[in-house]
This record gives sequence, C-alpha cells and structure tokens, in this order.
Amino acid sequence: MKLNINHNATVLLIIVISLFPQSASLSKAAATSITGQQVAVVRYVKGQILVNKKRYAFQVNSPICAEWEITCQKDGVLEFCFNGGRYVRLTAYDKPYRVPHIARTANWPGPWKPAGREMGVAVSFYSPPKQTGVVWPIHFTFRWQRSSAKPSLRLFLREHGIPGNDNSPLWSAEHVDGSRGELTDELARQALQTLRLSKPDARVELVVIEPNEEVQVISFGLLSEQSEQQMISELQGAEGQPEPQRSLVRATAFLQRRLYTEAAEAMETASAALRESVGLRFGCIWAHRRTGNWAREKELTDHLPPGTKIPGD
Repeated sequence: MKLNINHNATVLLIIVISLFPQSASLSKAAATSITGQQVAVVRYVKGQILVNKKRYAFQVNSPICAEWEITCQKDGVLEFCFNGGRYVRLTAYDKPYRVPHIARTANWPGPWKPAGREMGVAVSFYSPPKQTGVVWPIHFTFRWQRSSAKPSLRLFLREHGIPGNDNSPLWSAEHVDGSRGELTDELARQALQTLRLSKPDARVELVVIEPNEEVQVISFGLLSEQSEQQMISELQGAEGQPEPQRSLVRATAFLQRRLYTEAAEAMETASAALRESVGLRFGCIWAHRRTGNWAREKELTDHLPPGTKIPGD
C-alpha cells in the first residue's frame, strides 16, 4: 500500500497540537498589571495561572518578579528560569509559590529563547520529560544534555507531596558523571514499578543537585498497568508495517499517553525513513519540545528550509 505521507504527517501534527498546546495565548481578560523586581523569565506556560490570586496572562519571555505568589489552576503549567540558571516548574499539583528575591547581576542572560539550552544550568534533563510527561517504569532511562564540564551530579527520586520524602527517597545515586548523558539503573526502575503497584496515580519527582548546589526538580507521572497493556497491543499491531507507517503508529501511541521521550525516538525513526518530509520533521520538533531536549529541537529547527514556520508557533 502506498503511504500518503502528507496525510500521515498532518494527522500526527493534529494529534500533537491538540494534545499539547505550546503555550497559553494572551486572554482578552488579561489581569491587572502587577509589577516588581524582575528575577526570572518564563520559558513555558499553559492553562490558567494566578499571580497574587488574580488571573495573569503570561507568555514565553514574560518577566517573573520577586514576592509574587504564583498558583497554577486545573491543567496550568508554568516554567521559568532565575538569573544564574535555577529552574522552577509549577503545576496544579503544587502549593502557591512565593517568588524569592534573587539579585540580578551584570551577566543577566536576558529573554529565554525557546530553542536553546537552559540558562546557566550545567545539565538539562529530557528523560524524564519536562512537560507534564509520563515514564514507562520498566524501560525508564535518565537522559540529559551532555556537559563538557563533567559535573558530578546527585540524583534522587521521591514521591510528590509526601512530607519528609527528601530523607527517605525512592532511589538515589551519588557522583553521577554529567558528561555521560544517560543512566540506566535497574534499582530506579524497580522503585518506580513498586510505587506504581501500591499507588497507581502517584506522581514522582526527580531531584538533580549540581556541584554548585543548583537544584532542578522534574515532576512526572507513571504509565498505568492498564494503559501499558493497551499500548503494547497497539505497538504489536504496528509490527510488520513498512517505515514510516510503523513508527508513526508507535509515536501516536506514545504521544497519547504522554510518553514524550519514546515518542521523540519513534518520530526520529519515521523522519529518517523519509528525509524529504518536512511534516515528519515538524513531528520530531514537537516531540523533542515536549521532552525538553532543546539542543535536538534547535538542531532540527535550524535545518528546516528557510522561512519555514512550525505549526503552532
């Protein structure tokens, strides 16, 4: 059967854009202007966000000011970087966040660029994915942008919202070589599987502590056993199909379950099978954007034909 690649690429893009909007647009009912000392900039926003208990219309590169109390409602997500690289990600699961005072220095990096590395952070993780993603416990691997500085990282997994969980993490590792770019640990996988058995709806946080004591916290969910079985059936049904049909089916199955890292890998395979398809490259860019793999997103974006606009941007 001849593949209509334009149709398939369009279907995938519709799925991606409908499931994962890039950012919240400015509402006509934008909140009253709230001012203060800028200490951070927004790099991702979705849904309704409150500042000092009033609705506030954020965009990428909007300023974040000290002493603001930020609350995410319903499906709201807000990510921002402080001067110096400290990364904060807020969702509806989090309590109201009071923005601290952080001195602005002469080397303030300015507005964050969507296709770029996190400001001042030595390593940037994309597995677990950063955009309200889910991980597949039995196949989970930590992945991050390799750092030439070879920082020694401390990692631990903890259950979200459990008091004292820093003292009794689900799993931990010391002296992880930041130049490696990935870490597969069977004990970490087992810890996630054990938590899923007892608390299927639990959310988990990966805490990354760098040598300079900068901390990253990435919150993610766990693929349920029921969803896992349904997905495996869908993946098995794709076996035997030619590329890129096989990988498009896999990418769709992963995206629908917010397994962004696996979706990005499947889209890479699909795109490699038909390199002339700009539509499939769009799918790759969107999938990597969901994981937080800014370096790969930028690489793919830079190789698009001049003047090409990515749908949804």
